[in-house]
Amino acid sequence: MAVFALNDKTIKITSWGDNSEEMKRNLQFLNEENECDIVYSATRSYGATTDALFSFAEAHCAVLIWVAKSYYAHNTTIKPITVQYNTMNNLEVQFMFNLV
Repeated sequence: MAVFALNDKTIKITSWGDNSEEMKRNLQFLNEENECDIVYSATRSYGATTDALFSFAEAHCAVLIWVAKSYYAHNTTIKPITVQYNTMNNLEVQFMFNLV
């Protein structure tokens, strides 16, 4: 979990969200003291964690923009090397920061 500023916006990031306990911790963090302009949070693509994030957004009059994780490295017939994983992760992060 992290809080930082970028382009005059306060951003909070939570990187876990696959189960309800992780999402509960995420939501506690997101509701702590400092208001933020942008939230990046991991969730499953459906179910309780997604529902929790929808509820959070609704309570804060926020708009959700869903960004899917790339599974490029998992769809190849040859096991990808670390640099390939890192390259895809870096591209995904850059894409999300470009949204700011």
